[in-house]
Amino acid sequence: MIALLTDEALAHGSADLLVQQIGDWWVLASSKDWLAGDIGAFFSPVPDPVRGPNTSRVEVLLTAFCLSTWTAVSGDRFDVSVTGGPPDEVSDVLETSRWRRVVAFLPPTAPTTEGGETDGLSRHLQLVPDDLDLSPAYDDAFSTLPGKLEQAGAARTEQ
Repeated sequence: MIALLTDEALAHGSADLLVQQIGDWWVLASSKDWLAGDIGAFFSPVPDPVRGPNTSRVEVLLTAFCLSTWTAVSGDRFDVSVTGGPPDEVSDVLETSRWRRVVAFLPPTAPTTEGGETDGLSRHLQLVPDDLDLSPAYDDAFSTLPGKLEQAGAARTEQ
């Protein structure tokens, strides 16, 4: 995720970036606010005109998948999504006014303070009943797939 965010900041004109891992946290800081003050990109897919049609800003992925996401503009912090606050070292970068935009996030596979893994898939699987059997649905879907592909190929040939 840090690579996607870094690439986006560069595409939007950030020339100097600080990319830093502090414990399990990732921090990206720039002297330019590549979001131009709009934090809406953290809350829903927002078109990215710099990248062209059918593209979206990547910040919404941080909110959707990370355990905690924070941003700051010139030292003013905003908690985007929180599962505990950042450690002091991360807070120091967020609150440093020399950076115009800072984004800090705790990735989904970072250990929790309780010591367990809390990646998104594990959290989702904890909600799925142990006795749920999806194999008949999968078997049906995959047994009919070759026929559907054959029909689609035949239809394309007829055109």
